[in-house]
Amino acid sequence: MKTYPAYMADDLEGYWHDLALVTLERSAPASADRYELYREDDEVGQLAFLTGYGEGMYPYGTPKNDPQPTLREGLNTVDATAEPMSARGWKGSLEDQLVFDYDDGTIRNDTLGNILGETHLGVGEYEAMLTPGDSGGGLFLADEDDWLLAGIHTFISGDQPVGTVGDIGVSTRISSYTDWIDQSTGVVQEPEARSTEPPSRDSVPMEVSEGEGVWFMVELGSPASREVSVDFYTRDGTAEAGYDVTLQGGMPICLSVRRVMPPHISLKLFAACAHKA
Repeated sequence: MKTYPAYMADDLEGYWHDLALVTLERSAPASADRYELYREDDEVGQLAFLTGYGEGMYPYGTPKNDPQPTLREGLNTVDATAEPMSARGWKGSLEDQLVFDYDDGTIRNDTLGNILGETHLGVGEYEAMLTPGDSGGGLFLADEDDWLLAGIHTFISGDQPVGTVGDIGVSTRISSYTDWIDQSTGVVQEPEARSTEPPSRDSVPMEVSEGEGVWFMVELGSPASREVSVDFYTRDGTAEAGYDVTLQGGMPICLSVRRVMPPHISLKLFAACAHKA
């Protein structure tokens, strides 16, 4: 696990950069859901989708007798970053935190609305709040037809029991850390194999870094005067199908190419097979 360098969590000094990256012993199955990061800084005012495995609780603190662990999800609106809360004694990396309150449709319990002077009474029956055990869960924002990871749940501010109407939820703001995440994981790449033009014969790489695409070169030893076909497939080696490599159409065939070659023209065939980490 790699923790953000300036991380600190202290009841007196506040929460600072509450974010870490976890390296799995092996790649997650290809069937596991994967989400892109939210990279814009316009989170405030957007409807957020909250997920987590925290305790089941009704709005006014009555526990639910649900089996544990249970994935719970619901909606809330990102009211602000935590910066205005410094006037209330909050400490920490406040500009890098997103805050939202648990509304019940009344002005009395619109905690952040009363602090910020901007009334927002919630989203009705779909309104959700963090509860104990939700730390590390995700806050997602919509991007057309996709949900992007915009926050990681950090803590809840409120009277006991926390997670009830009027409380404030806090999530670490992903957009503040995308550079660090990219540098630490190396996921932002433009593999040469995705280009429309194949590399020259001498520049075809003999080795490929993790996460990159790869070119394969097939070269005839003599001119072709009839149809030439090339079929190839992948097999497990250091990368395992379904975990390290995403196969096309459920079959271990990356590409099949057929060309009719005029006499006296040699064939150089380049095929791109993208590796998905």
